[in-house]
Parts: sequence; structure tokens; C-alpha cells
Amino acid sequence: MLLNFSKEWCIRKAREEYGYNINAGSDLSLRHTNCEYNSCSTTQYDGARVAFGKLIFQLRQKNSLSYEDLARKANIDLKELKNIETNACCIPTPRTVYTLANFFNLNITKLLQLAGLTEKREKRIEEKALAFAASSEPLKKLSSEEIEILETFVAVLSEKE
Repeated sequence: MLLNFSKEWCIRKAREEYGYNINAGSDLSLRHTNCEYNSCSTTQYDGARVAFGKLIFQLRQKNSLSYEDLARKANIDLKELKNIETNACCIPTPRTVYTLANFFNLNITKLLQLAGLTEKREKRIEEKALAFAASSEPLKKLSSEEIEILETFVAVLSEKE
């Protein structure tokens, strides 16, 4: 199969991704190690991924979706979804992050950053992620304050570049 992209299209796409290191896939051995076990080294631990997991958890709860419902509707791996929400050491696959961004109508680049899959980091996203992660409590119905904080964070992540 031959793909034919114009020079202008390639330049536009390169400019959109300037400064970001985004992969088309991931090292499967890394993925399994980081998503299946609850221990991680300090180099693997990323505070933004805590916020990423809590964000997905709260969006799933807000939409009254079980793990199985979201995995089926978004066409993502159930085990990976559970690990994203419960294991801050889990490095999700770019495909899963991309799919979740589309499913919840979030900015893909910002969600990839939050998931720890880009090298370039926007300070504003990291600050909002920290505030979001610190304010949310798991396994209970979201309070009106938590819903407001969630919606503020989602608004930042939904902004188009």
C-alpha cells in the first residue's frame, strides 16, 4: 500500500507536533512490567499519571460507566483500563490514551502529556493535574466541589492548540 501525503500536509503535521516526542507504539516488555505490577522505581513514578488515573476514574464515574462498559464502548483493553485507574506506575499505550481522549472529547496532546507519554511538559497542565489529584477522593460519589474541579480540569484538557 502506498501512502501519498503532500509536502504541505507533512509540514503542517510536523509543526503541530513540534517539541513533542510521540510514539506510534510502546515497548511491550515495558508496558507489561509497568501495568501489571504495583511496584515501581522513582524513575517510573510520575505524579501526572496519578492525575491521569483519577481523571479517567472520575470521567467514567460521571458517565455512569463500569470498567467493562468503558472498555467495550471505547474499544480498549479492560486490564489496562483498570491498571490506569489504580496503578500510578502503569504507562498506558499511546493507542489507549488516544482512544480515551477521543471518547471523552479531550485534547489528545494534553492527555498524552498527562499520561507521561511526551517529553515536553506544559507547566500549566502539571499544576492543574497536581491540584486535581490532590482534591479528588476515590470510591465515593463526586461532591459538587469535586465535579467543579473535574470540569475545570477537563476544560483545560479539552482546549484545542
